[in-house]
Amino acid sequence: GDPAVLSVSDGEGRVAGSSTMQRLDTTLGSQTAVNSDVVARYTSKDYGNDTGRLMVRFSGKSTYYAAGLDSAQGSPVIDIVRDGGIGESEVASVAYDATSATSYWERVQVQNSGNSSTIAVRVWPDGTPEPATWNLTYVDASPLAAGSAGVQVRDGGEGWAMDNFSAASLSAQDKS
Repeated sequence: GDPAVLSVSDGEGRVAGSSTMQRLDTTLGSQTAVNSDVVARYTSKDYGNDTGRLMVRFSGKSTYYAAGLDSAQGSPVIDIVRDGGIGESEVASVAYDATSATSYWERVQVQNSGNSSTIAVRVWPDGTPEPATWNLTYVDASPLAAGSAGVQVRDGGEGWAMDNFSAASLSAQDKS
């Protein structure tokens, strides 16, 4: 990718940007999973105007789930979006009191159960224990197929960074 935005240093991947920038979707490798757990630390200098989501089941620019911190009309929210090939739609959202320039951890899990998938997201401040409960969940009755994990970010101009990214399949049989 673009070395001005994507880098690896001391064994740690980092995505960072500033200035006005179009949305960036990037994935970690080509391995896919149906049920996955994705976590990263996200920092924004302006949570009211930036987006920092984790993606699951990404199989192309128009097929994925993305969940995490977003800016809705100038206020930070935790949201879940779905793009099943006909455009991105916010399917669930809850207000979140994110303080600019503070780092937050984000965890997103997606799991199939019968003919549906549950997408769950939680966000917590860096330096505090991970909560046991989810901030937001969504059940999709028409789930997307297996895909890669990654990040989706957009900057309103003040700068952002995402690091400590990791992704895992929730069960060995999910790898494809």
